[in-house]
Amino acid sequence: MTFGKITVLGIMLVSTAFAGTSVGDSDKTTELAGSVKDTRGLRFSVPDDWPIERVGNTIGPISIEDYMSRKFAAVNEKLDKQQETITALEKRVEDVERRKRLGA
Repeated sequence: MTFGKITVLGIMLVSTAFAGTSVGDSDKTTELAGSVKDTRGLRFSVPDDWPIERVGNTIGPISIEDYMSRKFAAVNEKLDKQQETITALEKRVEDVERRKRLGA
């Protein structure tokens, strides 16, 4: 029997995420999920950096799309800062090389 790549990948991800856990094995489930956050009496088992927000009349973890968007935005911001640093260093190197040519 042949499975599609996505199905196999999904099975691998699910089996990897819950490997070693069984029904009633709540410590490992909590460990895999990150932490249990208690917000206004509601408990959410989410990673430590996953925000819990109120949207309308609902309190819950933000969507995976919002979470990933925030993560990528943070990475892009760091990359932009690194690019600015690299650009400034390149300019300094060019200045030093130009002074060296003029002085030699």
